[in-house]
Amino acid sequence: MSAALSSPVPAPRLQVVPPPSSAPVALLVLTEDGRLLPPTPDQLAPLAALLDRATARTPDSDAVELGDLAVHPASHVATLAGRRLPLTVREFEVLADLARARGRTRSREQVLAAVWGTDDDRGRRSVDVHVARLRAKLGPAAGQLVTVRGRGYRLDPA
Repeated sequence: MSAALSSPVPAPRLQVVPPPSSAPVALLVLTEDGRLLPPTPDQLAPLAALLDRATARTPDSDAVELGDLAVHPASHVATLAGRRLPLTVREFEVLADLARARGRTRSREQVLAAVWGTDDDRGRRSVDVHVARLRAKLGPAAGQLVTVRGRGYRLDPA
């Protein structure tokens, strides 16, 4: 019997290759016979656990929690009672700007400057439109988004 036939078959290797930032990510497993196949749930479980531990160690330090509403600017995610809100980029930025103010009133001009980078009076109505859309998406938490008549908007704790 030859030495090549009696040596143990090496286990499949997992190689992590960072993709370009805009490329989708694909995970394939190299089998013993050289084929590339999608991983099974059993093969993905250790990787998922590793990723969960990694994200648990990096808390979102600038996250703002106002009752059931949580805004995470670093990950660009807003949740309500643990469920992710389907916000557009501008809606999220308006919400994040108001959340960072933590209960202080922000004028339309301040929100315009922070979100759109301008304080042009023509854009003031855009703030109102985005706040109305946010209220519709906040559902039961819409009452936290308060209009301060003649001043602007405020996001209150629950």
